[in-house]
Amino acid sequence: MTKPARSQGLLRQGLLLLLLASGGCDDSDSGQGRAQQPEPAQPSAQAQHTQQSTEATAKPVSTGTSARPEDPQRAEREVDEAALSEACDGGELPACAELGGLRLARKPGTPPYPDMPGLFELLQQSCAGGELLGCAHLGAMYHDGLGVEQNSERAIDLYRRACEGHVARGCSRLAVVYMMGVGVPRDPGRALAYAEQSCRGRDGMGCVNLGLAHHKGDGVGRDEARANELFDAACKLGEGRGCALLAESYAKGRGIDRNMDLARIHNERGCNLDDGRACGNLGTNYQLGAGVKQSATLAAEYFQRACKAGEMRFCELLRRFEAERGGGPAAR
Repeated sequence: MTKPARSQGLLRQGLLLLLLASGGCDDSDSGQGRAQQPEPAQPSAQAQHTQQSTEATAKPVSTGTSARPEDPQRAEREVDEAALSEACDGGELPACAELGGLRLARKPGTPPYPDMPGLFELLQQSCAGGELLGCAHLGAMYHDGLGVEQNSERAIDLYRRACEGHVARGCSRLAVVYMMGVGVPRDPGRALAYAEQSCRGRDGMGCVNLGLAHHKGDGVGRDEARANELFDAACKLGEGRGCALLAESYAKGRGIDRNMDLARIHNERGCNLDDGRACGNLGTNYQLGAGVKQSATLAAEYFQRACKAGEMRFCELLRRFEAERGGGPAAR
């Protein structure tokens, strides 16, 4: 059986990436990466970024020229999952690891709902067979007690095993552990080193974490321009949270020239990668008419999409917004 192509940017692991407190750039969720070529991503977030930003290093993603909040990648993701499932059933452990990560990435309340005990068994099988990406995902389940009793020590062991085996996702998770001080003493310097290693390994969420460290000056000097370069790198690797954070920088003129068109483009791209923050940003823009033509209908649809992606603050915003409008799509 032919191994299915990897679907970079699809395996968003949002459960462990709350590096910092909420608000501004202070939170994130995650994406998938396998460290095969430890080469640094070197994007630019300067004026000529318009053309560069629409060329992903992974699969091309629509920037959403239509105003409607459609997801052109949805059918492709479903095909990818079906192919991974078939390959996993055929005994291909790398496919099992990727399939597990794809299912683990789904936010609570986002259908189709993952079978946690079955998912745990799937990832345990792939990790035991030597597939280290499966070990990194299995660690996430132990960290959050998903389908298994919560065990931070076991999670860290699995992350370390994956990272030492040159799987960037394991390094990315270790960065979060040391940044937050979960199960280990908080160590921003060590967190930064792991984040750098994962970003060099082309893990999009690793680049987001590194960008957040530069944004906050946590373990490194504060540097908004460098943070934007790293958010750009993450976005190009198919990590929607990187797109959302770069969009916010463009909208606020944070370390970069203010540009509402580029803010919209990156939010659309992040939303099409299932990042709830990007979808919610778009909803707010359409609600206020900020950089786009004001549209209550589009605002409600983007808020609903953000809510379904697990951004609970937009669920509440959607309820209030619909109450004021007197109806429309409800938060589910």
